[in-house]
Amino acid sequence: LERVKMYCNQLLEIYDLYMGGKIGQAVELMRDRFTSEESMFTDDISSTIPMYRARVQDSLCMAFNVKDMFHVPFEKRGKIVNNRFSITGYPCLYLGMSILACWEEMHKPILDNLSVSRFLLKNGIQKNIINLCWHSTTIYDLDTNDDDEQNLRKLRALRLLQRYPLMIACSIRTFDPEAPFKE
Repeated sequence: LERVKMYCNQLLEIYDLYMGGKIGQAVELMRDRFTSEESMFTDDISSTIPMYRARVQDSLCMAFNVKDMFHVPFEKRGKIVNNRFSITGYPCLYLGMSILACWEEMHKPILDNLSVSRFLLKNGIQKNIINLCWHSTTIYDLDTNDDDEQNLRKLRALRLLQRYPLMIACSIRTFDPEAPFKE
């Protein structure tokens, strides 16, 4: 419980920095506190789990190439606006665990204009990602006779509890979705 409170306070500190115009400090603090290799907020994703990226085309004549389906290049960072998981000018790659999740995150655009890419890590490579998913499989029954299994279940439950404030913070809707700046 103390760690959850600590993470809540850190999220508030990051938010205050961001809202105070100290975006660089907010990003650094977020990176330091929530994305380190040993962080409770990151998961190893293996090469067997597909992830998806979707983009909306401006017209049916336009087609995205492979590079276009990755994150916005750093030299084009001026095109990045802030949204639920993005900060103005800061390129990131956002992936969903399903095409449906990507479509819903994009506010359900017309399917004819949607381009989707599937991402798999190369065999043998694992990457840490911030996992903000809530699945029914994340509810863990801690009652088991196997000590190793019980320790694993406790760790998973702890990880979920520690992620929960960040999951909630990322689910808050903006007051004005059309505004150039979204709090």
